[in-house]
Amino acid sequence: MKTQLVGLKEFRQNIASYSKRIQSHKVRYLVLRKNKPIFEVKAVDKDDIMKEILICDIARAREDIKAGRFISHKQLKKKYGLS
Repeated sequence: MKTQLVGLKEFRQNIASYSKRIQSHKVRYLVLRKNKPIFEVKAVDKDDIMKEILICDIARAREDIKAGRFISHKQLKKKYGLS
């Protein structure tokens, strides 16, 4: 992935065109303020998003288990008449 530098003012004024370039050219931008990087902008990787969602879902499930907000496999089978 190619990295390019861009000033904050330039980036703000042309954010739509930078967005298109990021998606089509696999480029990332380091946005600078007074010649110091303040953030980076790059395309989102779908695999990374799915991993983040899974991590959040697992954390939420662990909290539910600790709080007692779950039913057992046996209870579930009984509820739906699968036993």
